Formats: sequence, structure tokens, C-alpha cells
Amino acid sequence: MRFLLDTNILIPLEDSKRPLLPSLANFVRLANANGHTLIYHPASEDDIRQDVDVDRRNQTLARLGQYTPLDVRPACPWSAGVVNRNDAADNEILYALHLNAAHALVTEDQGIHSKAKARGLVHRVYTIQTAEDLLQRLHARVPVQLPNIEDVPLYSLTPHLHAYNDGEYVRAISLGMAKFGLPDVVIENFSWSLNRNMGHLINAFGQSMAEGRQIASAGEYELNFRAIKDRAVRDDYVKSLKPNGTAVAHLTLMQGLPEEGDPQNRLIEIAFEKYPGVDVHAQQDAMISSLFGWEETIKRIRHNEALNAASKRAKARLPALRKAFANGLAPGEYIQVKAPFDTPDNSKEWMWVEITEWNGARIKGLLKNEPVATPGLHGGQIVQVREKDVFDYIRHYPNGKEEGNETSTIIFKMQGSVERQE
Repeated sequence: MRFLLDTNILIPLEDSKRPLLPSLANFVRLANANGHTLIYHPASEDDIRQDVDVDRRNQTLARLGQYTPLDVRPACPWSAGVVNRNDAADNEILYALHLNAAHALVTEDQGIHSKAKARGLVHRVYTIQTAEDLLQRLHARVPVQLPNIEDVPLYSLTPHLHAYNDGEYVRAISLGMAKFGLPDVVIENFSWSLNRNMGHLINAFGQSMAEGRQIASAGEYELNFRAIKDRAVRDDYVKSLKPNGTAVAHLTLMQGLPEEGDPQNRLIEIAFEKYPGVDVHAQQDAMISSLFGWEETIKRIRHNEALNAASKRAKARLPALRKAFANGLAPGEYIQVKAPFDTPDNSKEWMWVEITEWNGARIKGLLKNEPVATPGLHGGQIVQVREKDVFDYIRHYPNGKEEGNETSTIIFKMQGSVERQE
């Protein structure tokens, strides 16, 4: 793993006048002994150069060479209009984390922890103590003896998964794994349309752990449906795959950060850093597509009178949908809109966007199709569309009922659209 060290971690490490916290010393020892990389951001070096203690400043700068500098310093859009130098530095460091320049940030700055929560990055920002605890858990060598138990599928015994709105996105956590001597499992920051697949993933991962599958290396885990020993469970998952599903997920395991109401148990967070994507949502989409497979139908159409009339009826419903979204949708309920995206040949590619934010005429959400003719976009990416450009909508209710999508009925009879089903 790559750990990004904040300024308040770097200075104590190199300040010979201050006693080094045992937890910080042990964190560095575990990181070095187990092949993890300790890196720093150029903004931290700038911060160190402002240190009024000249001896400490020179000593810290002289010893920075033992750590790896971040090789690029992308412009940070989060600092637009920010005057305070420290706030701008914090934003730069968090933006680098957002771009996956590191797996985790280690800092004692509570202001950065608060900013990370607002940016949806809190699960990747650690204190010294939690960072040390993470590495201790990853690299501990503790013999475990399990009692004699009946060989039954894990999901038949623990079958509670709690999924709920956590800010713009969804958090899902297992409940009751402690009874098997296993940690509970959490997946953060996904959209409701992925809830079913994320639930299957947590169940399959729990089943694999219960069957004794070992973590091959620090923080990495290959989940293979076909390697599950319980035949009934294995067959259920394999039969559910689409033809291009691999049945394999390359998971990154991290120490989960508990929230109020979580089980009193160890907590593992599943992340998807092995998959391509500009953010966690694109990585999630890439993982789901690879693991379960997907189907796509690609057709080109010209809008006719019937299609435009159906779209006009859908547009008339948008103010009511905007109000319902603002008032708060029920857990498991979500809205998708179909919007146009410009292609290089000056045509439009119409794709579905799952709404995560709706402010007046602007809609932000996650792209739910894999673009065919729009370079630079990919499924799961965060995009923005204008309400006036929306062509149709689907409102998905928790009970499985759907409202809208009238245009698809018409398109089905024509030479169609671009859609991906997962």
C-alpha cells in the first residue's frame, strides 16, 4: 500500500528534539518491513519550508529523501477561491488521495479529517493509531483454531446486510459475522442501482472467508466464485453470471471505519483499487462488469413524432421528480435520467445517469451505460447534465416497481438505443 504522510507526521519523524510516539515508530517499522511505500506531497514540503524553527526545518528537509515524493502535482480544482495557504495545501493533499495517488493518508490534523468526510474520503484518512492498527491486523501472525462446526452456507446463518443512505451514496455492511469469529464487511460510496450486486459480493466474500480462504498478500484478495467450496452457493453464483462474466473479483481490503450502529466487531472495508477508473465509482462499475458480466444492445435511431411525444410527457414529470428527490427518497429508491452526450461525429449518444445530486437546472450523477461513441467517458463516471436536456426518466422503487421509461417501449420497436444491463 502507498501511505501519504501529512506534514504533521513528517516533522515528528525527523525532529530529534521530540520523543517519537511509539505508535508512529511502530507504524513506520511495519510499513518498511512489509513492503509498503511512504510518500509525501509537494504541498507538505512547501509547508515544512515555512517552519519558523530553522534547525528543525533544515533537518526535516534534509531527511525527506528517505521518503518517496509524489511524482506529479495536478492542479487542484477544490482550491479555487481559497485564500488560506494551509487550506489550499489540505485540499491539494486530499485531491491527490481522491485521484488515487495513494491508498491512504495518515494525519493527526482533525481539520483534514473533517474535510475528508465532506469529500467522501473519510474511510481513507487515518490517524497514527488507526494506521498502526491497520498494519498490525494485516501482518499479524496469529494461529487460529476453529471449533467443530456443521458445514453449511454462511448466508443461511448470517444473512443480515444493512444498506442505507450515507450522504449522496450508499453504505452496506454485514451484521453478525462475529459469531463465526470473522470480521464484518463494509462497502462504501456506491449507488442504489448496484445494491443487489454489492450484497452478493459481501455474501460471497464472507462465504469464502468462512471456508478458510487466505489473504495472499497485504490488502489484496482474489474472490473466485468457482473456488467456493459449497456447491449450492457456488452454483447459484456461477449460474447468475452473464456470458462475459469472469466470476473473479480482485479486491483491496482495508480497515473499515465504524459508524454509529455498526456491530461491535472488527471491520473490513472492500475497495476496488485494482480496477481502472478516475474515481471509486468508475472502479466499482468496472469491477461489477468484470465479475458478473454485462449485456449491451447498440442501435441507432431517428427521433420520430411518437418518441418525441413520449419524451415531452417525461419532461413534464421532472419538476415533481426534482421535488421528490429534494425531500429525500426512500432507502433503495433511485431515479435515473436519459441524457445526450456529444460524439466526435456531431451526433448524440443517449445514456442513463443515476442521480446523486439535483440542484435546480443541474443534475449530477453516475453514468450507467458504457459509452460506445463518446471517448473520454466510461460507465460509473460522475457526470453532469442539464435538466432541460433530459429525454426520459426511470424511478425505481424499493419494492421493484418502476415508473417512467415510456420511450424505451417505442425504441424497442424501432432500431434502438444504447443500453447496458447489469
